[in-house]
Amino acid sequence: EEDVRAIELQLEDQLNESQDRIDAEVYRMTELLQNEARLEEERESTLTQLVETLQGLIADKEFDVKIAAEIQDVRSKLDDGAVAQNLETSARLKLDLIAIEEGLVTDLNGCLYDLQESLQNAQARAQALNLLQNPPSARDDEYFDWRDMEDA
Repeated sequence: EEDVRAIELQLEDQLNESQDRIDAEVYRMTELLQNEARLEEERESTLTQLVETLQGLIADKEFDVKIAAEIQDVRSKLDDGAVAQNLETSARLKLDLIAIEEGLVTDLNGCLYDLQESLQNAQARAQALNLLQNPPSARDDEYFDWRDMEDA
């Protein structure tokens, strides 16, 4: 009977030691998950700022296109003269610039789409990581003896 008790104590010690290692690993993994969640939140914040910046740039470029159209409209209403000539020169320069900027707006819209997709992915990863931060306990609230298992 002493041998059985010694074996039980040895098993209990080994179980406790194993449980301590499991708990330490769960704690370490929890810290890693929390760190990754923070990084995803930072990425999300950065991507949100980039999206807002790109949306502002696109709005500015669209406004420039509108201004160029208004300059042409005003020019069409003026009689030939020095003012009309200057306005026509300005309108031509602006239209040349607008032609370049329209390509830029197309590229910016493509970037905006990609950034919004990246933002959605970052949000999904952050949400998944936040769900993983509350791991289940590896240690049960109740301990059972092998004899309890035989009764079940």
